[in-house]
Amino acid sequence: SFRFMGSVQKRSSLKTLIHGLIFNHGLFSIFLTINPADIHHPLTMHFAGIDFDIDNILPEDLPPTYKRAEIVASHPVATAKFFNHLISSILTTLIEGGPNGGVLGKIKAYFGTVESQGRGSLHL
Repeated sequence: SFRFMGSVQKRSSLKTLIHGLIFNHGLFSIFLTINPADIHHPLTMHFAGIDFDIDNILPEDLPPTYKRAEIVASHPVATAKFFNHLISSILTTLIEGGPNGGVLGKIKAYFGTVESQGRGSLHL
């Protein structure tokens, strides 16, 4: 069952991996939790098939908050695509970047795990 995300065995294997990173590279210098606001981001609505000009979006062009929450709840794939797109962009910008690393410079190692929050949205 260590292959199933969220299981006790999977969490235990992740703890072993992170302990190995600490042993090899030392304690973390930075600890981040990335929690995207999928309900409020126009890209989530775009991935869910809501029709609007994403390049010239105005706040009044988006549905009301309760309607956006319904859209996010009924389009889990769109929400996952948004999460993946945003997290990939953040990691590329902050960590990977170019030959000298990203915004944070050269990184020896990093570790991330995806979890769901109480309402079902993802965070890293």
